[in-house]
Amino acid sequence: MRTILEVLKLTTDYLQQKNIANARRQAEELLGEALGLGRMGLYLEYGRPLTEVELEKCREWLKRRAQGEPLQYIAGALDFFDCRIKVTKDVLIPRQETEILVDKIAKELSGISLEGKILWDVCCGSGCIGISLKKKFPELRVFLSDISEKALAVAKENAINNDVEIEFFHGDLLIPFQGKRAD
Repeated sequence: MRTILEVLKLTTDYLQQKNIANARRQAEELLGEALGLGRMGLYLEYGRPLTEVELEKCREWLKRRAQGEPLQYIAGALDFFDCRIKVTKDVLIPRQETEILVDKIAKELSGISLEGKILWDVCCGSGCIGISLKKKFPELRVFLSDISEKALAVAKENAINNDVEIEFFHGDLLIPFQGKRAD
């Protein structure tokens, strides 16, 4: 049986051969997610042997990553502004820049009373923006919209998984909000 450290080395080498940028970091993230340990957990348990089931999962994920599939789609979720956000091929992967945007919005909102205030997340995709802001500011009313019913289904699941109450609208851009107001 191979240990976590041995598999990490082999995974890094394989990703380098496939010309995947930042192969070591990619290997750490892939194995950390696949094993449910996180990157730091890999090093805390580096001597632990992997079971055959764990090895098979790692091999499958590695194959997909080597073919260029983003790790977030392989894992099916990512951490975003204190939320766990599910992602599928029906939504875009939230980027670090989006998290920076949410942080800037949160700083602006933290200085004002949000009682009765309404926020729209238009073309919401996974819902990461509206969901994370609702989680941080429970008094804020949040409405999410998207033209894609599949994206809305992912956003609804993310709202449930992050224990926030949000209203959803199906439609293109601002059409679902005709006759409504936002702050």
